[in-house]
Amino acid sequence: MIKVQNNKNLLVVALGNKSLCFSYGVLVAMSKNGYYYKTKQYYSITTSKHINIFLHGSNPIELDQAALENLATQ
Repeated sequence: MIKVQNNKNLLVVALGNKSLCFSYGVLVAMSKNGYYYKTKQYYSITTSKHINIFLHGSNPIELDQAALENLATQ
């Protein structure tokens, strides 16, 4: 596990072929095998900013929260 970015409320962790983006401890976006994913769930303006920082302007696939969490464990 490599912490790529970490501040009070945003954590990005690199694990092999995937990177996970957590906002306030909740998985909200990830990249895996060159594809970006984000949750359909809206949390807050700040969490939306965290997601946008992580996505770097990419066009992510939107998933339900449970599907995003399931994909992260694969």
